[in-house]
Amino acid sequence: MRLLILLLLFALSFSQHVKVLYSNGKVEVVDTRKTPLSVLRARPDVVYVEPPIKLELLDSIAYSSSVAIRGSGNYSFSINTQSGQRLSILAGGASVSFSGSCSGRIDNLICNSGTLNLSVSASSDWRLIVQSFGRNLQLSDFSTTAYYIGTGAANTGRTGRNVIIGIIDTGIDWCHPAFRRRDGSSKILYYYVPTTNTEYTRTQIEQFINQGRCDGDYHIHGTHVAGIASYIAPDADLIVVRLDETDLFDTHVIQGLQYLRNKKNSLGRPMVVNMSLGTHFGPHDGTGMLDRAIANLSGNGFKVCP
Repeated sequence: MRLLILLLLFALSFSQHVKVLYSNGKVEVVDTRKTPLSVLRARPDVVYVEPPIKLELLDSIAYSSSVAIRGSGNYSFSINTQSGQRLSILAGGASVSFSGSCSGRIDNLICNSGTLNLSVSASSDWRLIVQSFGRNLQLSDFSTTAYYIGTGAANTGRTGRNVIIGIIDTGIDWCHPAFRRRDGSSKILYYYVPTTNTEYTRTQIEQFINQGRCDGDYHIHGTHVAGIASYIAPDADLIVVRLDETDLFDTHVIQGLQYLRNKKNSLGRPMVVNMSLGTHFGPHDGTGMLDRAIANLSGNGFKVCP
């Protein structure tokens, strides 16, 4: 009897939607109202069933002079620096040592005019983000291939023409002029709410704008994130997935990603997806259920930036 009660409490602790990992490595969101947990657990191809994880909105940090470098294994490169410049280097998946024109900690370097030499030690893929204060970084400052991130990406001259930016966040204020073209049309192709399976088309959104109905973002966080993306790529179209604040779960994120992937396929255009969301839960090594779902859905012409 006690075991039965524990099993019942365990089942009730799950949301109506759960994440399911299959033996082929695929991750799927399953509605337990349609497929009960007992049926899922009895399937031989089901490896693991996990309840939703609550996510948090990430503070939007966009530096006008931030550059990223990607690599694999051990690698060395240099950066030209100027007197009074301050650098902060964030290393993902690697340890970094330095010498040359800067002193201090790797995340707070005070520089003189000269060359900063960096040595990366890693056993697999890594990414460094270099943030500059007091002087804008130029790609020519680096002895290796680098690319702008944040609002500095607007310096590349690429406008995002024919590209779609997917935004998974708190929604968007579709009345904001940042999301309107010169002819007055909206940049937003679709607006989707996974929790209610509601979709608005551009025609409907433009009707809302004409009616003065500007209630597409309950938090403004999504508008802020989309505004940065639209500034960097002013000619790109947008598709927005709205997550409600009380239902900010990774299961809805996966549903939103699947929706965006389907839109990318039906429209036949490349798409980049931004998710300014995160959590402290999970292994943080790429093996979590949301990580696996992102890997499953990512591919040629569909890139996800969590």
